[in-house]
Amino acid sequence: MRLIFNYIKNIFYLKYKTIGELTIYKVGFINIGDELLDGSVIDTNFSFASQILFTAGYKVLYQLKVSDIKEEIIDSLNFLYNKVDIIIISGGLGPTGDDLTRF
Repeated sequence: MRLIFNYIKNIFYLKYKTIGELTIYKVGFINIGDELLDGSVIDTNFSFASQILFTAGYKVLYQLKVSDIKEEIIDSLNFLYNKVDIIIISGGLGPTGDDLTRF
């Protein structure tokens, strides 16, 4: 997991440095999973990823946690679409039938 985040950190840092402007990119997170909403799983990925993004010069404005319901996922994407420059989606990749984003 750390290796993946280090790779992501390097991509964001290089993109930011290459542009050479003082633009601060706005980021929104969508975390998908009923287990996040019922409290059975604690989301530690968001904290770690947002620290990396902040260090690279990005501003995280939103973190949305949504259930595994397709309409809720679509609603969250629509909500963020005109509010941020980058949308990062995590979750929904498990082996059960309600994990829709793995297909």
